[in-house]
Amino acid sequence: RRPAGALGGQPVVALENCQEVFVSDCCALPGTPVFLGVSGAKTKGIHLAGNDFTGAAQPVRRAKEVSAKALNR
Repeated sequence: RRPAGALGGQPVVALENCQEVFVSDCCALPGTPVFLGVSGAKTKGIHLAGNDFTGAAQPVRRAKEVSAKALNR
């Protein structure tokens, strides 16, 4: 069984121009390339809590237009 996104390097969860999202209690399977991808200049208030991203090569991929302040870990 392959983890989601393993073939194309896509994130398991993709958020674009989202606001006030809470990502909680998620687990990245070993071999996951990217767990969470965030994009869009309007993205803000992305809250991460209680997740286990140790199986992901890149836990979070933030597009250049997304402010670093948009993610609350």
